[in-house]
Amino acid sequence: MRPILMLLFLITATVSVFAQTVAITNAKIYPVSGPPIAKGTIVIKDGLIATVGDNVTVPAGAQTIDANGKVVTPGLINSLTAIGIIEIGQVRDTNDATAKGTNNIAASFRVWDGLNPTSTLFAPTRNEGVTTVIVVPRGGLISGQAAAIDLGTGHAADVLRRGPVAMMAQKALRKPYCTISVAPTASRMRKEAAPNAVLATRKVDHLRKRCGV
Repeated sequence: MRPILMLLFLITATVSVFAQTVAITNAKIYPVSGPPIAKGTIVIKDGLIATVGDNVTVPAGAQTIDANGKVVTPGLINSLTAIGIIEIGQVRDTNDATAKGTNNIAASFRVWDGLNPTSTLFAPTRNEGVTTVIVVPRGGLISGQAAAIDLGTGHAADVLRRGPVAMMAQKALRKPYCTISVAPTASRMRKEAAPNAVLATRKVDHLRKRCGV
């Protein structure tokens, strides 16, 4: 597989790019709209894309990145993640994805208030080509407000693209035990109750009836 340069990664991950002009040359470019450009150039000025094309003049003094044999695409977007609010799932002090609220309703909880812009998960996520994410709260009936962030550097306000972008709600399940697949559960029950086949069958039938399957 040929190496891939993620265009927005280059913009958001390199701090110095905001103060200079950068030209990515000789790349196969997949623009947001329009056909691929077999061997094109992208000029970035002050952190913004200024020009994209196959006949672009590189400005004098620009930092040039030769992307010959590589592919440049727009950054990918992950529309449902907890990156930046959960660092280690089993360590409570690094989990800011939930708010207590009242009666399982935390509509005023703004997920970006607890965002960690120095999360160690940002860099490897950018390396996979994801440059923008929707960070969502968890738990309760109404979990709170989600936000769109860019996986760049700086303070929380620097990476926050927009907040809120959505109000997150969880669908309450009337039969929470039915979220577990019935088939493996039934198989386990038969195995555990093997000495009494009649009892095992009754338990399985009861489970299927309660889960509506």
